[in-house]
Amino acid sequence: METKSRKVTGIQNQRVQIPCTARGIPRPTITWKRNRKVIIGRVTSYDRKEGHYLTRTITIPRVQTRDAGVYTCTATNKVTR
Repeated sequence: METKSRKVTGIQNQRVQIPCTARGIPRPTITWKRNRKVIIGRVTSYDRKEGHYLTRTITIPRVQTRDAGVYTCTATNKVTR
């Protein structure tokens, strides 16, 4: 398993997108958390599937100071559970 981190910054009231790509057989599912809690609410996500890769991108439509935190994506599949 490979882990990457990066700092993402946004401009207040602008859209911010954060992608997470994972590869696995079978194709993994991706879960996003913010400050160790599953993300619910204002943030939307969409998936793009290509072969054994999955990219789940979360979008914050109008980023605010309250959206600051540590965002973590976790990929799992039947093999890693």
